[in-house]
Amino acid sequence: MEFRNNISATLPDLPEFSSDPQEILNRMISSFEAAHREETGTLLTLSSGDKRRIWLYSMALQQYLLENLIKYFASQNFLAFSEGPYLEHISNTRGGPPKTGASYAVVTMRFEFSAPLTQAEVIPIGTRVTPNGSLFFATDEVYTMPIGATQWEDVFTCQTSGEVGNGYIAGQIRQLADPLPYVASVINTDTSQGGADIETDEQYAERVHLSPEGFAVAGPELAYEYMARSFSTSIADVRAYTPSPGRVNIVPLLRNGEVPEPAFLAELLEFLSAKDKRPLTDFVQTAPPEITNFNISFTYFINTDDISQQQTIQNAVEDAVNSYITWQKSRMGRDINPQELISLVRAAGAKRLEITSPIDTTIGPYAVAVANMPPEIIYGGLEDE
Repeated sequence: MEFRNNISATLPDLPEFSSDPQEILNRMISSFEAAHREETGTLLTLSSGDKRRIWLYSMALQQYLLENLIKYFASQNFLAFSEGPYLEHISNTRGGPPKTGASYAVVTMRFEFSAPLTQAEVIPIGTRVTPNGSLFFATDEVYTMPIGATQWEDVFTCQTSGEVGNGYIAGQIRQLADPLPYVASVINTDTSQGGADIETDEQYAERVHLSPEGFAVAGPELAYEYMARSFSTSIADVRAYTPSPGRVNIVPLLRNGEVPEPAFLAELLEFLSAKDKRPLTDFVQTAPPEITNFNISFTYFINTDDISQQQTIQNAVEDAVNSYITWQKSRMGRDINPQELISLVRAAGAKRLEITSPIDTTIGPYAVAVANMPPEIIYGGLEDE
């Protein structure tokens, strides 16, 4: 069993049972022959065709399966290894959180009215907008528009859970599914995001590990980070810090290095501002990470011996660059590291690289490194070893 990297890398591994059925069989044969000699006084050698050896072999397989089951179920008693319902039971016994279900994407919508309102108008709860007629975003409460209003803007929630509601960029949601006579047009002003599938065991284990921090009521750093992670499984990284006494800034980063939009930040702030989460003396704000942009520009060469795989390697190099881009922006405070790019491109099959950029660059703890697109990838041709 392997440790979860986000739980602990300092604890010793669990004791190993035999992982080789042949080793178990040899042990059984030796024990059987020794017992026979002790009982009868004669030597016995079980040949490969001996029925007793065949029987022992079947028992060895059963013993092998049993030992591995014992190790597995024993490991489920520990947070660093447990999974599924065992992980939920561990959380329950230590007063930890329940597993988070799927979350819903949010987006900011702007309604333009056909004329300044001559009377107060109501936008009913559940008013829906859609980008395609099959996926819908809706209001969570009733809103009253004042006399004279010409437009209105607020957060809408996707009606389908999971990542399906993510990624609609500004301007792509333009249909009002439930028409209102005074509304001339609707449009989303930011990118929909925040939708996520049910929490994975890795994410849940990390929250269980952090859950004791949530018992405090004084607003410590890890408590805010724990509560932010409890808001949505789409949060991949989060930092909390105090720029001045009494003020707390919460900076989240979403999966795959996605920077949170205002709608997501507003929902997170509302969640963190609940009476059972925010100390009265804390002024909490949510903010996106700072963006540190960098260029990717390099020329790579392929070994002449690999000429038959030339196109495959070129495709793999492009995939490696995309993997590097995602890796680099997946954590805040992760310094720009060209060695990671070199390692990935060489693993893809390139012989060597001549890199112009990026260069080693230190970034701030609340910043994320984002590559300018598109990257400049030049294939330099074949080279001898």
